[in-house]
Amino acid sequence: MRVAPRGLDNRGIPGNTGITLEVLRVPVPSPAPHILRRVSIGGLLAMSVGMGICVIELLTEFIRLRLGAFGHYTILGCGVLFSIWGMKELLSHGWPRLGKNGFVRNRFHIPTEGWAFLLIMFVLFVGSLLGRSNPLMLVFSMMAGAFVINGWLTFTFLKGVTVRRELPERAMAGETFSAGLALMNRKPWLSAWLMTVEDIITGPQTELHPEVVFLRVPAGQEQQGHYQLVLANRGVYSFGPIHVDTRFPLGLVERGLNLTHPGTIRIYPRLGRLSASWRRQLDQANEQSNSQTARGGIFHDEFHSLRGYRAGDDVRSIHWATSARRNELMVREYRDSRDQSLLILLDAYLPVRLSPLQRTEWERALGFAATVCVESAHAHRDSRVTLAAHGQEFTIWRGGSGGQRIEELLDRLAELQPTLDSSLNPLWNQTVSDRCQQPRILLLTTRAREVQIQLTQQAAHDHSLSTVQILDISADSFRALFEPHDSPSPMEPSLTT
Repeated sequence: MRVAPRGLDNRGIPGNTGITLEVLRVPVPSPAPHILRRVSIGGLLAMSVGMGICVIELLTEFIRLRLGAFGHYTILGCGVLFSIWGMKELLSHGWPRLGKNGFVRNRFHIPTEGWAFLLIMFVLFVGSLLGRSNPLMLVFSMMAGAFVINGWLTFTFLKGVTVRRELPERAMAGETFSAGLALMNRKPWLSAWLMTVEDIITGPQTELHPEVVFLRVPAGQEQQGHYQLVLANRGVYSFGPIHVDTRFPLGLVERGLNLTHPGTIRIYPRLGRLSASWRRQLDQANEQSNSQTARGGIFHDEFHSLRGYRAGDDVRSIHWATSARRNELMVREYRDSRDQSLLILLDAYLPVRLSPLQRTEWERALGFAATVCVESAHAHRDSRVTLAAHGQEFTIWRGGSGGQRIEELLDRLAELQPTLDSSLNPLWNQTVSDRCQQPRILLLTTRAREVQIQLTQQAAHDHSLSTVQILDISADSFRALFEPHDSPSPMEPSLTT
């Protein structure tokens, strides 16, 4: 869905300051626009007018009979120029990426006001010819001069203009982040007035067109502006090219530049809150695991610290080297390790015809897996969390304690794409060593019945799969385990000042 809002933030901003446009609450992407929306009406009209002028003049010689050969070739030249410009407009609108490749770097557009102005000029010109009226021809000449001067000024203002973009490398889905645009005017003596900088953002089924307006950029200086986005969908988004446009001073002609400034940002899956029922299930699983694991004594626990000897302490726990050094008995203190390792298997199979509900459930499962990994890595330093996903490319993340490598995990989840391969053999084969540690195994899937059949067949040959717990992400019971953080409204975009 294309979003190109315009707005000014005039909270005490001086005349030479970049105007900031904040674009918030990006809507859920809709199907691609109809092909007619990409056709330049102005370009089509210009081609028709130019070709019509040439055909009429060649057939009737209307201008030759009144103004001679000079007028005849002048009107034919105008018709050819109109046709060429119209063809360029049709190409640039039909294939916008041509500007990115340098084919159409300079853009020219006549707004509605300009077309009305040209229509009045045309009426005056025809009237002066038919009525042989010099005053009408004089008025036409003055209007034509204003139109030409406006076009020349817009072209001059754009000379020496460059744009620089500042982007964060990563952001979270549903959270606000800012992108900065800096406009540099390298001309030595002329200011740049009323520059509209449009950034093009493309992502998963999304195309956005945020804009920042710069009121005045003095010669040799740089002005800063920014816009804010809330991207609701996980994935990798591309930025660029950048369009710089101006209509100053009369608004009759709009000229622009296409600048190639590529950039990317990773949008992480939306994290959320794990419910109390999930935490109870996890604690019960840990207790069951600890009760089933026979301990031969304190030497199987985790060493915690050294402390002074107390009556009743086991003599075998005395640390003799430290006791001799400190001239008092010191014993080793142990702490029970009650956190069980967790292995999350993510079935990334999705059908070709995907409904919006299935897409939402899939993204919810990614958010759940990311939240579990992040919280486990931060809260349970004694446990190990492993995430394996079978998508278009198989990925496995073996996390550590204390939140290590969380950024790498979120990067992989941002780039994860679903697959059409319904086999789960890659998940079984790539996690053999991880299952040897007897972790709790969770399998997230949208097709619980089919996966249960595959799992039963595989468990007959691999007994480590007999403890796999299947979580159907489309079931109501799964929705009760996880609540994503507040997300942006999937309605219309809004502006804030």
